[in-house]
Amino acid sequence: LVWGLAQPDRPSSAAENRSLAQRPAMRRVVTDFGGFAKDFESYAADQFPDREQLIGVYTALELAQGKKFARKAYCLQGGWLLTKPTPTKPADLSALQQALAQAGALDRPLVWCVLPLKNEALYDLEPAYFSDETGKTNKQALTAALAQVEGLTVIDAEAPLVTGTLADRERYFYKTDFHWNARGAFAAAQEIARQLAGAGTIAETSVPQAEDFLWSELGGERRYQGDLNVWFSNQFSMQEDIPRYVPKNAADLRYFLHPGDIESVPRETIVGSGLDKDPLTYNDVFTYNLGYYRVENPAAPEAASVLILKDSFQNATIDYLSAIFRSVTVVDPRSYQETPDLASLLDADGIDLVLFFYHQNNVSRELIDFLSA
Repeated sequence: LVWGLAQPDRPSSAAENRSLAQRPAMRRVVTDFGGFAKDFESYAADQFPDREQLIGVYTALELAQGKKFARKAYCLQGGWLLTKPTPTKPADLSALQQALAQAGALDRPLVWCVLPLKNEALYDLEPAYFSDETGKTNKQALTAALAQVEGLTVIDAEAPLVTGTLADRERYFYKTDFHWNARGAFAAAQEIARQLAGAGTIAETSVPQAEDFLWSELGGERRYQGDLNVWFSNQFSMQEDIPRYVPKNAADLRYFLHPGDIESVPRETIVGSGLDKDPLTYNDVFTYNLGYYRVENPAAPEAASVLILKDSFQNATIDYLSAIFRSVTVVDPRSYQETPDLASLLDADGIDLVLFFYHQNNVSRELIDFLSA
């Protein structure tokens, strides 16, 4: 107890992917002793000395028993880690519909891009232990709700990631991470561009091809820190493919970090800003979940300015999208520092088209709040 109390409190647990209880105020001993005792018990458990190391030992014992589900994730053949989705709440879908209807009144085309998950693509990885029925149900409910929003176009980006052999589909994702890799992000972004071209939103000649980019592989010289591997105290291998693609004209692109900025910042301030690290994380290779940034491409085939509202899956697609549009403004409602005001943002950045990039299980409360402000 003395050892634990002498240590600084940790704000969160990487292995458990959650915030940890903090020390309750001592004055509650007099005003609310029962509540204080309950909260102190949680605090003592969460701040137990060497908790992360003990969790690592416990995790290793679970894996040694051959468990296929541990630490809230599936542990499947070949070292693949997949999360277990939770059902989408109807109330959240209803709130999303209302928020999108409000955004539609601002007289800009709205396009929702449904992004596939690793669970959906690797449905037959180890079917005796794993299925994605909840994910399928979530996707059906989401697309049904989105179809009722007047003026909203829905694009399903799954096609290239769910077809082909299992080996083909495995190439699109990190084994120990929640996210896709650059190959998966590229394939999905290209599918979205093809469907935009099919709808006449962009020209067919504006759809970038693989040869329009410079490709590299970082996995031979760097390790990869998958976010799901953190849950397992890095019990799984960090040797993974780490593909990367960069526009051939990257030197001509201009990057802006805040709304209204006229002075650009170096590319590595926003894209690939963690490439000097080892091991690398998903965000190190692409972008972090920045609240706002803007990319301008004077040589883009499309003159339109686009606003993207997104979750972390979009991070790996920015180089593809900035090869299409003259200006791409990216806003992550989870970390947006300005006062939410969609109408002002659309006018300030001269936005012609609004794209939503969210994975199929994500009905983002932060997005709803942002659109409803």
